[in-house]
Amino acid sequence: MTKMNNEVSIEKEAEVAAEWWKNNIGSGAKHDNGDLFQSLFMQMLSANYQIPDSKKEEFKEALKTAIIQEYESRGRLYGRAQLSFEKNCPEVYLSVDYDPDELLFAVARESGLNGRIFPVKTKMLIRQGSVKVSAGYGKDFEEIFEGSDKQGKKPSQPGDEE
Repeated sequence: MTKMNNEVSIEKEAEVAAEWWKNNIGSGAKHDNGDLFQSLFMQMLSANYQIPDSKKEEFKEALKTAIIQEYESRGRLYGRAQLSFEKNCPEVYLSVDYDPDELLFAVARESGLNGRIFPVKTKMLIRQGSVKVSAGYGKDFEEIFEGSDKQGKKPSQPGDEE
């Protein structure tokens, strides 16, 4: 029997997502807005924004909690968590154009960080069993986590035996 969506935990997915953001904020942010000169300028500015490891860890834990809460809200807030009709499960979408979306900004603020610490033109899609990131202008989504599918089975891999 399949669990109802609101009974599904995405703790691992939230952990992977929060860890990625932790490693890509402040001086670790890679800026790619499609314009080489502007990207280099933004990279130089962010290189001066050093974030202590303790603050990064605080941000990571707060973001992980926020992602789980947002996922569990099952699409009640447009633009942050939406119902995916493709997989019929909730998803959390985080994004940064030049400024972070509401969820990322709120978590940064709660953690005592500036909203300008994020890599520009970055998007992340989090759903059960999957975390994908598009880091930079026009970049394709890259899978950074692939876990169990909706029924709790691992996706089949080449060479797997039935």
